[in-house]
Amino acid sequence: MFSLSMALPLISMFPGRTDAANVLRLGPFSFSASTSVAANYSTNVDQARPSDTELEQRDFFFIYGLNLAGEAPLGPRAQLNLSWSLEWERYLERTDLDTDADDPLGNARIEIPWELGPGLTLSAFAAYDHSLETRETAFAGGERNQRDENTITSYGLALNYARGRLRAVADYISERERHVLEEFQDGDEDRETFSFITSYALLPRLRGVYEFERERTDSVRDPNDYTGPEDTYAIGFDVDLWLRPSLIYGFRYEREDLEGEVGSWDPTLTLTFSYDLLEHPTITLQAFASYTYERTPEEDDVAFEYGLDLTHRIDSLTTQTLGMRREPVDTFGSTTDTTVTEWIYGLNRSHFLLPAISAAMTLSYTINEPSDSSIPEEEILEFEFTLAHSRRVTAQLSRTLSYTYSLEDSSLERELLDEHLITLEYTYAF
Repeated sequence: MFSLSMALPLISMFPGRTDAANVLRLGPFSFSASTSVAANYSTNVDQARPSDTELEQRDFFFIYGLNLAGEAPLGPRAQLNLSWSLEWERYLERTDLDTDADDPLGNARIEIPWELGPGLTLSAFAAYDHSLETRETAFAGGERNQRDENTITSYGLALNYARGRLRAVADYISERERHVLEEFQDGDEDRETFSFITSYALLPRLRGVYEFERERTDSVRDPNDYTGPEDTYAIGFDVDLWLRPSLIYGFRYEREDLEGEVGSWDPTLTLTFSYDLLEHPTITLQAFASYTYERTPEEDDVAFEYGLDLTHRIDSLTTQTLGMRREPVDTFGSTTDTTVTEWIYGLNRSHFLLPAISAAMTLSYTINEPSDSSIPEEEILEFEFTLAHSRRVTAQLSRTLSYTYSLEDSSLERELLDEHLITLEYTYAF
């Protein structure tokens, strides 16, 4: 396990910068490296509602980290890409949230793309991710947010072929997921997935498709869990009914073999629509919709969703966006049990008041309307505003001072979930 004391001597081995982009050279490798220290003050370190916890929520904490990215040629047709980051958190009052000095947060990834021949590429990767995620957990009084510390290690291979009318992709991924807190350890799993997808252009707008996926999942906390492979087969076609607007019709015959039982072949139909209603240098408007019908022996599964995306560049410094998505029940046979309607508005401005200040705001409103009248409707309002001042102290050292206010208001909760966060961060690029 790496520690900061091990990482700093490694960085000091690198020679000075060779160009303005802070690129470091070590033999055939080209690196970019940086380290950062951030002092933070939060009014809600657990991102919890007041009645969900009796622990102190206001606290000062520090985050310091190290980032490294590099690449090196492995011959005329292959290349090694790598990235690595480490991060530690230290709290003044809530020391229970401190990161283990010998097991920091962070991620690492190594990837090797290799061109085997015309239209044929092979890529391999290995990755490690140790992160924190705020999630809801059940307790005696209902639900509350908790920090889920988890680790995912993975590796895989992918083979891609694209030449003429033929496209084919085969990949294998192995993942191992582990959670620290007992409340989340039901999610401890070992997963393996192999998939193969190929398509052939029979006509300019018609493609024949074959798909296969084998997935094996082992829930390590459940001794009775089925660990055998589950296979999915699909054969069919895609046809471009319209090019502008885009309307793609897909048909598949699918078979799922679950828990050792051979399934039946059932049809699945999809329609995917997108249309650029407005294209202008300063404003774009796109409509989209998707419809899926899947016939199964138990119950037909029908899903329908539609929406709009608007982007407006008010001037060279200001951009606003508006998005709407709706998934209705009982529309075109939809079998979903809850109508979901979501609106999202965003506003970003650089050079806000002063050239070095930027501002960003996001507002979303979601309505969940269950078709079952015994289940209450929920309305969720979420808001986030960030103000940041950035400046370069030296050629290699930069400083950012930011303030963020976030809020979540649910009609099913008696209290708001909000947080004020102030951050002062210094970043040094080697």
